[in-house]
Amino acid sequence: AFFCDGTYTYYLQKDGTPMKDRLTYHPNGKNIIYLDSNGHEIFDNFVDVKRSISGDPVNDTCYFDTFGYMYVDKTTYDRSGVNLYYLNPYGVMQKSGWFQFSDGNYGFANDDGTLVKDKFFIDLWGRTVYCKGDGKFARETITDGVWYYEMDPNDGHLIRQYKKEFNYFAIGNSLTTHPIMDGIWWGNWGMAASTRENDFVHKVCSSLEQKYTVHSNAIYYTSWETAADRNSQLSILDPYLNADLDLVTIQLGDNITGNFGTLTSDYQNLIGYVRSKAPHAQIRVIDQFCWPNGTIQQAQQTASS
Repeated sequence: AFFCDGTYTYYLQKDGTPMKDRLTYHPNGKNIIYLDSNGHEIFDNFVDVKRSISGDPVNDTCYFDTFGYMYVDKTTYDRSGVNLYYLNPYGVMQKSGWFQFSDGNYGFANDDGTLVKDKFFIDLWGRTVYCKGDGKFARETITDGVWYYEMDPNDGHLIRQYKKEFNYFAIGNSLTTHPIMDGIWWGNWGMAASTRENDFVHKVCSSLEQKYTVHSNAIYYTSWETAADRNSQLSILDPYLNADLDLVTIQLGDNITGNFGTLTSDYQNLIGYVRSKAPHAQIRVIDQFCWPNGTIQQAQQTASS
């Protein structure tokens, strides 16, 4: 019979003495419990269980839950909530090296039984693997927010790493991009920039490349600024707009000298057209770089709000 003295639980044998230093089955016949050297049943704790296998003494670390049941084929944290352990299908804490979970995945246990987790590691064959928060190899693509790591779905080793692809399209006048023209402009980049790397489009790309693999394109679109009917120019953008775009910048206004009466609606129509063709993109309208004009700036702000 079980007996509790108000602090400890004992199992009293037929002769009335408490069972000590023994693993035994709970009366439910399913779960294993442990009585320590004082006869106390162990609850919610790790314990070194001394037993003999084939006549040899064995000291195994096991874990018993709130009900006193031995953890079998389960992971658990210690009371710090930081260190994770695996109790194998025999109920013994896994220690000292590589091991296989019952589901076939792998993990690594330090000498004290703590599992390697939330970090990259080198496996037995010298390959890079990632031990997740549960101590098991990642077998899918994972990311740290900057890099993506493609892990083998079978054994979890790193196949390749890459940055997320980012698609950027810049719509603008000569400050965005300008073709080479004899006697006027010598480089296929934004006019007035000293080098290709220093125009605003390439500076945007340089910033994005800190996190992404960037694919960019730009169009010299001054025809929209100077057209009597600006909406007639929208279809020119069709080859460049698609649902894969992540960012579109619109830098137009420096060459506008007339047709101010429709300017706000023209900007609105341009933004709406871009949004209809590139529904997932962020759209940013850029203020004038040269010769600021209050009417143009107000139309840009109104159309962007």
